[in-house]
Amino acid sequence: MTIMKVETVSRQLIKPSSSSSSRLHKLCLLDQIAPHGYNPILLFYPTALSESDFQQLVYDNLRVSLSKTLAYMQPLAGRLKDDFTIECNDDGVDFVVVKVFEEMSSVLRHPKTDLLRQLLPVNPETVSSSTRALLMVQVNRFACGGLAVGLCTSHAVTDAVSMTAFLKTWARINRRGGENDDDDDEVVAKGFVVLDCTPFFPPRDVNGFSLIPLNTPAAASSVSTRRLIFAASKIAALRESADQGCRRPSRVEAVSALIWEAVIAAFRETNPAMKTHIMLSAIDLRSKMQPPLPQESIGNIFHVTEAKWEATADAVAIHYNSLVGKVQESMQRAKNTTFTPMHFGDEFLKAVKSGIEMMRNSEDIGFLMTSSICRFPVYEIEFGFGKPEWVGNGIRAMNVCILSDTKNGNDIEAFLGLSEEHMHILEHNPTFLSHVSFIQSL
Repeated sequence: MTIMKVETVSRQLIKPSSSSSSRLHKLCLLDQIAPHGYNPILLFYPTALSESDFQQLVYDNLRVSLSKTLAYMQPLAGRLKDDFTIECNDDGVDFVVVKVFEEMSSVLRHPKTDLLRQLLPVNPETVSSSTRALLMVQVNRFACGGLAVGLCTSHAVTDAVSMTAFLKTWARINRRGGENDDDDDEVVAKGFVVLDCTPFFPPRDVNGFSLIPLNTPAAASSVSTRRLIFAASKIAALRESADQGCRRPSRVEAVSALIWEAVIAAFRETNPAMKTHIMLSAIDLRSKMQPPLPQESIGNIFHVTEAKWEATADAVAIHYNSLVGKVQESMQRAKNTTFTPMHFGDEFLKAVKSGIEMMRNSEDIGFLMTSSICRFPVYEIEFGFGKPEWVGNGIRAMNVCILSDTKNGNDIEAFLGLSEEHMHILEHNPTFLSHVSFIQSL
C-alpha cells in the first residue's frame, strides 16, 4: 500500500484563548539558520473511540485545550513578518480533522513515508512563509477507532526540545478537561519560557543560509529511507566492544558510530577518492549557555558538533573503535564548552557558512547529519486516551539520521536517509547488519 483513502472532515484556524500582549517576537541567529521547513511528529494511539466520543474529544476537548496552550506560546499562533521577526498577530494555527479508511495496524505494520505524510498537515520540506501557519495539527481517525495526531511546527520558532514541551503541555491541559479554570492551566503551562534570545545569539543578515537545509520537494523523492531498530542486547554488546581505555560510550554514541562506519564504507565504495567524512550531531545549548537558559525556552537553541574521519596516505581503513572515540571527543568538546554571546558573532557565521559550503561542494568530503531525541518523553505524551503505541515523523532527507527510543525505552530506532546507491551498499554490509535487529524500507 503506497496510498490510503482519506477524507478531510473539517479544517479551521484555532486562535489563542487570550490575545497576545506582545506584537513582535524577535528571531535570533539560530532561528534564522535553522532548517526553513517544518519539524514533524506523528503519535499513534490505539484507541477504539466511537464516532460520538471522537466528536466530543475533537470539538469539545482538543480544540479548546489547544487554544489554551497557544496562550502560553503565542509566537506559534503568529506569522513570519520577515527574516528577523514573527508577528504575534493571533492569526491562529491550522487544525485539520481527517477520516482514514484503513486500520491503524496496517499502517504501523509497514509505515511507508508516503502513508505517514498523508497523516501530516503539511510536508516537512514546505518552506515557512508569511502566509503559512507556524503550527499545523492534523487529527486522524482510523477505521478501527484509533487516532494519530500529526503535528508540524515551523523550524523558525521551535526545535525538537520546545516542540516536545508544547506537546506535553497541550496533552496535560487536555487531560484536565473543562473542569479547571485558566489559573489552573497557567500552573500546568508555567514551564513555557518565550525569551528574546537575540542578546545571546545576535541576528544577522543570513541571506537565506540554513545550517541544515532540507531537501526541496523534488529532491526528497530521490532519498531512500530506512527504519532501523537496534535491540538493547546488541547495543550493550556494541558498548562493550568499543573499549577505548576511557569512558564507556553512551547508547547514542555507540549506535551513531556504527551507522557512521557503514555510511563511510558506502561512500568510499562509490568514491574511493573521498578523503574525509564528517558527522554533524545536533546538541541542545540551553544548559551550556552562560548564564544557562531555561530548559523549556522556546526557539532553536541548538548547535552541531563535528566528528571527522580522514584517510591518510598509509591508512584508509575504517575502524569502529576509532569512530567511537571521535564521536566521544566531539560530544565532550561540547560538554566542556560554556557558550556565551561572544561565540555567535560574525566570525561564527562566517566559519559555519564556509564549513557547510566546503562539504557541499567538495567531491572529496562526505557528511552525515545526526539528531537524537532519545530520552525525550515522547512516549509519555498522553491526551487522555492512553500513551502512544508508536512515534514517527515522515521525514525524507538526504544523509540525515534521526535516533529515538522505542516504546520500551531500551531499544533505539533510527530513521536513515541516503541515496539509493549508498543505501543499497549499506543494506548488503554484513558487519553492519549483524548489529541490526530490524530493517524496513520506508
